[in-house]
Parts: sequence; structure tokens; C-alpha cells
Amino acid sequence: MAPPNNRRSLFQRNRGKLMLAVMGTAALFTTGSIIMYLVKQWLYRQHQRLSEERFAREQIRRRFIQTQEDSLRTVSQLTPVLAIVLNNDGLDIDTLFGELKNKKNKKGETSQTTEDRGEGTERSKTKAELWDELKVNSLVKLVTILYTVSSLFMLTRLQLNMLARREYLETAINMDKGKKSDEKSSHGILAYIGSWWSQGSPEESPTNDNNPISMKSDKTTYTNEQAFLSLSWWLLNEGYKKYSEMARKYVLQEFASINPTDKLSVLEFSERLSAAFQGINRSLLVTGQDNTSLQDILLPGEENLYFVLQQSLDTDALLILQEDDIVLRRLVHETSQYLQSTASTVVIERLLNKSYQYSMNSIDSAIQSKRANNDRVNDATNLEAASHQMALFAVVVKDTCRELVSSSPANSLGNEFLRTLDCTEEMNDLSSSVYSNFNI
Repeated sequence: MAPPNNRRSLFQRNRGKLMLAVMGTAALFTTGSIIMYLVKQWLYRQHQRLSEERFAREQIRRRFIQTQEDSLRTVSQLTPVLAIVLNNDGLDIDTLFGELKNKKNKKGETSQTTEDRGEGTERSKTKAELWDELKVNSLVKLVTILYTVSSLFMLTRLQLNMLARREYLETAINMDKGKKSDEKSSHGILAYIGSWWSQGSPEESPTNDNNPISMKSDKTTYTNEQAFLSLSWWLLNEGYKKYSEMARKYVLQEFASINPTDKLSVLEFSERLSAAFQGINRSLLVTGQDNTSLQDILLPGEENLYFVLQQSLDTDALLILQEDDIVLRRLVHETSQYLQSTASTVVIERLLNKSYQYSMNSIDSAIQSKRANNDRVNDATNLEAASHQMALFAVVVKDTCRELVSSSPANSLGNEFLRTLDCTEEMNDLSSSVYSNFNI
């Protein structure tokens, strides 16, 4: 056994090595702990970045869906306005039908009153004349409603998606910032550790509150956007008149020779109505010198722009627009480009096809229901082949018009007709295409 002095001298001789070994072990442990900590932090940041990206994408998706629902709600609120406008423009077919019903009850009284009034008084219309007027006006109103609502739907979709695009753009830019700020760390854990070692903490992306692209609308921008939304006034108060004129022209071509007592099958009626639609489409959608453009119907021209704004905005808003209407004019110009595109032509054709099919299904169901109730006929084949007086079609079309523009406070997502149009795939494609155009 070595003496104590020898053991002490052995420890003293190896003390430096022992201290170095202890320090090395401690340094290795510390370095390992730091590396493990940084690895965990790096993994956490990657997971957080992916989670934020997924959340942002989900926000974009939900916002897009919400915008389409907002469009449906907006159109649902505006269709009753269209009904009032049409009634005030000589297409109040419910009142006309009421006159017909009263005519039967007051036939003798009306005849006597007419004789007493003398030659200077306007002659009252006969029952046949009233039926003929109901026939024409009910069809004109039906066609006008279908064209106007289809156009209103497409215009509203474009407007709301163009405005929602700003929020989408803000989210997309924030996502892009996140990707760029994480590019260095995403190259690997060693780059992340090197960044931490040289700077004392992982590099944080600097926030820039003064982004050159303003994402928050100030009062001027907000006013411009509200003015842009108010342009639907033109379609509901002036533009629809073009549809009404074309509807009357082609309805008379197809139905003028048919008396209220003449009989038609549902198929014959639908073929004549389809021919009227085709005539309007040729005048509206086929390029020609004398044809009316979709843009002229849906948007006011330069000479009418401020007239429209005066009908829907207050004085303060008009003063703001007089000072700065750049955003409004940019949005109007972009909308004009969309309306002149092939995509919009495809959308409006598809909407009109669905509108025609929906209205014919409604008319067919009502006709068969009335026939079954009156004649107690149960054979569906006989019902379809049967002929009906034009007067019956006029009454059913009148009821269909009321159904198309009906609204219920309990259902903000519109009636069945509007919900049918809302499901048009081509219109969803047009809405999506708005978000790829960032020339704003």
C-alpha cells in the first residue's frame, strides 16, 4: 500500500488533468443541453409556422365561403325592390288580375256607368282586352325578372369578391412574410443554431407597420367602396328597362297571335318561351353594332355615374368622392373588363338557363296541379299531353313571378329560386378568378 504522501503527490501530479476532464465533461453537458434546447425551439417554430399557415389558409377559405353567402343575402334583400319597381312600371299584374275578377261581378254596372259618362270619358277595357294584357304583361314580367335577377346575382358576386380581395391580399402577404422570415431557419437546424449563437437569440422578422400597400381602408377608401356597391341601383332602376323592352318585343313575336282562349300544351308553351329567350340572347350576348351590351345594362356610363351616386349616397359621401374617387373608378373599370369577358358571358348564359328551367318546372307543376284538381285526372301522361287555355298559363305565370321575387324574414339566404342560382358552378369559378387579379 502506497504511503499517504505518495497518494497526495499522485493527486497533485494529476490534478490538472482531472480538472480538465471535469471541465470538459461539464462543457460537453452544457453544450448538449443548449443544443437540445435549440433543437426543441427549432422544432416548435417549424410546427408553429405550419399551424399558422394552415390557420391562414382556413381563414381564406372561410372568408371566401362567407363572401358568397353575403352575395346571396344581398340579392335576397334586393329582389323585393325589383318587384316594386316593376309594379310601378306598368307590370302590376296582380292588380290587373284583380280588375279581371271585378269585371265579372260588375259587368252590368260598368256598362251603365260607361253610357252615363259620355264620349269624353276614356272607354274601359273589355274582359278580352284585360286577359290579353295579362297574358303579355305576365310573360314580360317573368322574362324581365329572370334576366334582371341573373344579372344582379353576377354583378353582386363580382362586387363583393372584389372588395373581399383586399382582406385576402393582406392575409396572403402576411403568409408570404412568414415564409421568408423562416427561410433561413428552414435550411436546417445548424443555421438556426448559428443564428442563435451569433446574435444571442433566433432571428426575428422585423415588423413593418408602414407597409407601402395600405391594407386598412381609411374613410376615403371606405366611401369609394360603398359607392361601388351602390351601383346596383342602376340595374334595378334603369338597366332593367332594356330587358323589359327586349322581353316585350320577343314575347309579342311568339305570343301575340295566341288568344287567351286558345289552347297550348306545356311543351308548346315552353318552346315559345324558349324562342323568346333565344331572341333576347342574340340581341344581348352576340356581338353586333345594334346590340345592347351587358355592360350598359349592369353599369352606368360615365355621364350617369354621379347621377346614380346621388340617388344612394349622402352629401358627405358625395363630397369625399368629388375630392378622390380613384378607388371607385378603378373598381368600375375592372368590373367593366369582367363584364366584357367570355367568362361573364358563359356565367350569364348558365344563370339564364337555370332560371328558365326553374320557372318552367314551377309553371309545369302549377299547371298539372290545377288540372288534377279541376278534372280529377291521375294519369301523369295525360296531364303532360293535355292542352290548356292561354289564360291559365297567364295566371300561373303571374303566380310564378310573385314566387321568384318573394322573400322571408325568417330565411336570409333567399327563396328556393335564388338558392338554385347560387349553386351555379360557373359563377363560383368567376368569383374565384377575381382573387387572381391583383391589379388594384
